[in-house]
Amino acid sequence: LFLVFFFKQKTAYEMQRGLVGSEMCIRDRHEIMSSPPLPLPIQQPISRIATDKDQAVSDNSLSGQQLSLLLQKIKNLVNTEKNQLALDRETNIRKEAEFNKFRDEKLQELETEKMVWNKEKLALLQPEKMEIIEMNVGGTLKLSATRSVLTRYQNSLLTAFFSSGNNLTKIDGKVYIDRDGEPFSLLISFLRSGKSPIFQSENQETAFRNELNYWQIPFGPSYMDQQCGDPMQFDPQFCASTLNLEPGNRIVKKIGLNHGIVFANKPMDSSETFIEFRVLIQMRYRGKSNLFVGLVDKSCYTPSSLISTFWKDSPSSYYWDVWSGKLTATDKDGNLKASCQGYGCPCEEPETNIAIRYDPFHRTIIFYKNNIEQGVAFKNVRSGLYPALDLWFHTGNVEILASKQPNQASYLQLPRKLICLLYTSDAADDTPCVDLGGRRII
Repeated sequence: LFLVFFFKQKTAYEMQRGLVGSEMCIRDRHEIMSSPPLPLPIQQPISRIATDKDQAVSDNSLSGQQLSLLLQKIKNLVNTEKNQLALDRETNIRKEAEFNKFRDEKLQELETEKMVWNKEKLALLQPEKMEIIEMNVGGTLKLSATRSVLTRYQNSLLTAFFSSGNNLTKIDGKVYIDRDGEPFSLLISFLRSGKSPIFQSENQETAFRNELNYWQIPFGPSYMDQQCGDPMQFDPQFCASTLNLEPGNRIVKKIGLNHGIVFANKPMDSSETFIEFRVLIQMRYRGKSNLFVGLVDKSCYTPSSLISTFWKDSPSSYYWDVWSGKLTATDKDGNLKASCQGYGCPCEEPETNIAIRYDPFHRTIIFYKNNIEQGVAFKNVRSGLYPALDLWFHTGNVEILASKQPNQASYLQLPRKLICLLYTSDAADDTPCVDLGGRRII
């Protein structure tokens, strides 16, 4: 029989509590010594964390310094701009003051020149020896004029009447003239300006001419040719949309089938008595009429009238259909009052010179073609009508020439065998150039 006993070894804790720090440690010393050494605490993370914080503090401090420098720079820029603006403002104020001073000086100089000029003009208008004559015309009109104006034409009856040695009849200190007041007033206006007055009616113009004849004062083409001013041009305001004006308004071009009317910029009167055109036709119209030329009352026309083909839209007009030899006149309402055929040379050329001559003394219209006078076309035509061209040819142009009067060496005169007759219904039935419907026959 075998007995097995097991003994339990007590630990130092169980044997005596005071051995815990001595025998137990001695007993377990070999285990401790045989065990690997414990690793030392790692300090690097702690040290790194501390470094990051320091860097953050340092970075924050640096950012604050940069911000302060940036703010200082902005303040400096603002101050610089303020100083520059103040300087510019002072400069502008100074320049404005200088300009105002310069302007005032110039205005003063101009005012002084104006005063001197007015004195000189007054001296010219009223010289010391100028004699003013007060007149009583027909007992209805009181006029004043200088002796130099009244005696402008030495060979006239008016000069003889106002000669210094002549005893003049006076009423209340005014020279009495037994004439109608209005025509004599127009006469004085003509003597002062040298230009024909603007007449309100044909009767007024007739009375003025009678007054000129009575006082034997020259007036007519031979005299007025010397009074012409600048050459005429085409009027851009009265040029049909189917026509093209070149720069200078002296040449008008046409391309296409639709006709168009163009006016000159000056009326025919005592100061403008002659106008000449050079007509160049490159392609004719399908009919026989290519060009109408004449005088018209521009005040009666509208823009739509410049492209109309009806005579009713051409009031107060006097036209010559150059290539068919027809003459046509209309009244103020556009009704045909005169028409006839067979006037002028029937020849046709691609390049032709056409001219209009208005005689303000005889109140007649005369046309010229290629340096040849075609004869009197219309009589009893009042002044103030404008030269007009109605272009029907397909392609070509018309130029206003600088001629002031016919060249007597080259212009020939044909016998004046035809003067246009008054238009009547009976004449319309027998005259092939009249259309009772009022439409132009081409």
